[in-house]
Amino acid sequence: MKFFKLLTKKEPVVRGSSEFSRFFREASSREKKKVFMEVARKASADQRKVIESARAIGESR
Repeated sequence: MKFFKLLTKKEPVVRGSSEFSRFFREASSREKKKVFMEVARKASADQRKVIESARAIGESR
């Protein structure tokens, strides 16, 4: 039950602006698309590495 309370506990609202929030508010659609595509490419590459590692472990058994 404590775990559920931790998940639902609201964090205090931080006033001000971070670079992250500023990017989402002020970046052009082109800039956002460029960043999102790069993040997706890197995530995909990381996932491929995990799959390859899992296959190697499975083949060695």
